[in-house]
Amino acid sequence: MTETARRIKILIMIKTKKVLSPSDFDNNYNVETQIESRLIRLKAMRQLESKNGFYYVKSKLLLHIACAFIYIKKTILGIK
Repeated sequence: MTETARRIKILIMIKTKKVLSPSDFDNNYNVETQIESRLIRLKAMRQLESKNGFYYVKSKLLLHIACAFIYIKKTILGIK
């Protein structure tokens, strides 16, 4: 999840009153579940594969795109 997506999710959770205090995030914001769903999605998209309990990058397309965005962010936008 990108930082922007996290911020938007937090704002929506607060607006819909699913979260009223920081302790409410424990019930509504499960990081493990989010990571597991992302891994399942990446495997379904054939970007990852798992063997013997380890994940391996199968297709480097998204990886190259992510690296390009990091490069643009650091060099052109000057954001660290």
